[in-house]
Amino acid sequence: MNLSKIRNIVITVATIIGTVVGVLSYLNQSQKNNPTIEIKSVTLDKLTDLPKVDGLNAEYRYKDSLVYSLWKLNYEIKNIGNRSVIGKGNNKDLINNAITFYFPKNYNILEFKCSQDSLPFNFTTNNNELKMEFLQWKANESFDITFYIEELTDNQEPILRLDDREIRDGNVKYTSIQIQEENQKKQPIFSYLPLFIQDFLWWLVVVFSVILILGGIAVFIDYLIKKKKYLSWWNSNEETYKEWVKNLIDNNKLDKYHKPSTLPNKLWGEYPHNKPLEIPDNNIVIGVLTMIIIFGVPLLILIKI
Repeated sequence: MNLSKIRNIVITVATIIGTVVGVLSYLNQSQKNNPTIEIKSVTLDKLTDLPKVDGLNAEYRYKDSLVYSLWKLNYEIKNIGNRSVIGKGNNKDLINNAITFYFPKNYNILEFKCSQDSLPFNFTTNNNELKMEFLQWKANESFDITFYIEELTDNQEPILRLDDREIRDGNVKYTSIQIQEENQKKQPIFSYLPLFIQDFLWWLVVVFSVILILGGIAVFIDYLIKKKKYLSWWNSNEETYKEWVKNLIDNNKLDKYHKPSTLPNKLWGEYPHNKPLEIPDNNIVIGVLTMIIIFGVPLLILIKI
């Protein structure tokens, strides 16, 4: 193969990879335009769990009613998408007029405090639910909220949830300050790159791995076809070949018996019968399977199956 053909192949492959990466990056970016809300747990304290100290007693009351199991929960809630979430109007992203945050049904919201009073959000509570109405929730806007909730029965932890089906094509991410701190300690250099470069490199690796895997499968299929033709030749020429090799040994042209795959190429010119079109190399199978494993396993992790 001359240099010109190699150059054309390289240009063609590079063009295909660039086109596929561009299309996939565009689709990935389009998906990231979907509204995404992050609910981050900051603290979770059960106020009625007192330390075991002799003579220490305490009780909590809410509007003259005794509260036997009281929790104080702090959350940071943020629009981490790259566009605003529209809450009113013809083009709103909400299915209803509000989004609903809720705790399990065995909890009752007594009070809540929102630290960002400047944001134009309206809140209403009903038992274990908190409804939030707004005109527009801009990208990266967040608010801190503290809940005081009563545990009615002891069967579930007080975890705040958001019904993502109330937001058209919405996503909700749940995390905690502890998990975030752990992740920040282990951030790779890749995470500090601009997002569009991260997307490009991510898709480049995926596409390159897929091409290598498909190429490996094509080579393996080609090997099977050649193997089938070789076995057909061997079944028809086994005795003839062995007799011919024996004569070569008797004439001191070979020192020992050789299989067709190890026979020196210069001797095949003396073979008086039909020669095998091509003798497949069994090492190809090992190489192809190794390549599929090396690139296939990371690919499964990358695409998050």
